Formats: sequence, structure tokens, C-alpha cells
Amino acid sequence: MASLCATEAKREQKMSPFLKRRFFEGKSVSLREKFSKKDDLFGISFALKRGMESVVSRLQLMVFLLAAALLVGCGGVQDSRVGTSAGMAGAFGGTCADGTSAVGEVYEASNDSTKMTEQARGLVSATLVPTSLGTVPARGGIDLELKIPRNLLASGSFLTGASLSGKIRLLIKDSWTGTVDTTTKKTIQAYPVSISKISNAGRNAFGSYEVVFSDQYGSMTVTFTSTGQRVSGTISYQNLIHVQGQTPASGLLGSFSIPDCAVFY
Repeated sequence: MASLCATEAKREQKMSPFLKRRFFEGKSVSLREKFSKKDDLFGISFALKRGMESVVSRLQLMVFLLAAALLVGCGGVQDSRVGTSAGMAGAFGGTCADGTSAVGEVYEASNDSTKMTEQARGLVSATLVPTSLGTVPARGGIDLELKIPRNLLASGSFLTGASLSGKIRLLIKDSWTGTVDTTTKKTIQAYPVSISKISNAGRNAFGSYEVVFSDQYGSMTVTFTSTGQRVSGTISYQNLIHVQGQTPASGLLGSFSIPDCAVFY
């Protein structure tokens, strides 16, 4: 699942702790201790002046470093919504040999946008503060790309502990997608989620196929049947972490449908 620092004003997350302040390196000593009894007031006055200049210089440096840290931190977060994440490199979906679109859809079967939003926020909570994701429509809110080796399911046996090539990629188009961030002046992109390793695959007790995609953030289980023309079913998830340290989320993401020609290779 895509990785994921805080976002612009709409995508807030924790910042790095502020740099600790130190007046002197090594042992701290008072200015008066630096002078012997024979030192006159002029020497003390001069030292105090230099000390104040040192403090001002240090404060100026700290302000500069803090500003730089803020810029770097925000830039990294904005990239997750404005740019393309490493896990989503390459054109999304594409087309089948006959020209059919290879992009599927994940949707909420009861046409409930509130439920779709809750389910999507649960999925992305491994890499993004859940409330940073806007409203996700019940239909048309999540694009799907799915790639499964055809011979993986040919035998009908259930493989476990596998590490096979495959791919599931999602583009979550929430209510922020396509809007311009007022701070960065950049267009906010759809939020990407991608896993490229199959850990389990086979038929379940109900005769449907199950393919489990896993990575360090968790797993997504695709349960489906195929008519030879379309692949349809459900996608569920089990996260291993929560970006805010809470209990990892799990549950149903939604139902899906995608052309058969887009899935098997």
C-alpha cells in the first residue's frame, strides 16, 4: 500500500520534533566566571555583547532550519497527492487487445457514499490520516487495475505462502481530487494504493477464486468469479499498521467489476 508525512492544510500529519536549543557546547559556565578579578567592566561588557550576538545568530540559524524543515516536510507529503507514488509508476489500466478499457471499478453495492467513504478511509489508514481523505462516491470513486497470472488458478488448488508476481492498483478519487490546494497552488491528485505481490491464491469453499495481495502495510483479498467476459466480486483488506498508532483497520472495501481481458495474463 502506498506510502505514505502530512499533507497540505487539508492533509495534516505530525511534524518532526523541534530542534533542541543549546546555548553553549560542552560545559556551561557563566560569563562572569570567564573573567578573573582583574578583568574590568569593559571586558565584561564586551563579552556580554558578543554573547548576545551569538544568541541572535543561533536564533536566526534555528529559524532558517525550521523553515527549511517545514518546506521539505510539506513537499514530501504533497508529492503523495500531487505527484505519482513509486508504487503507481506507469500508465494506469491501459486497454485490452481489442481496445476495451482495462480499468475496472470498486463500488459500494448499496450505493451508500457514506459507507464507501468509511471503507476507503479504513484502507488508507495504514499510510494516511483517515480524515484526510475526503468523501468517496459510491460509484465512480475508485478505479481498479488487477493483474493475475492465468496459470495460477488453473489447477484449482490453493497456494499458500507464495510470492508470485501480480498486481492490484487503486486510484481513490475523493472530494479533494482535482481541486487546487490554496497553499501549494498545485492540483490534488487521486490517492494511490498499490500491492505487487501475491501471497495466497486458489478456490474457497464456495467455489469462488481468492487471491491475496500482501506487503508490509497489510493485505487485500480479492474474491471473485469470471464469466469469461467480466471478473466481479469483492475486495476486503487487513492492515498491519495504523498511521496514528491505533488498532489496524480491516473490513470490506467494496464490490468490483473489471473486464476479463484486463485481469489474466
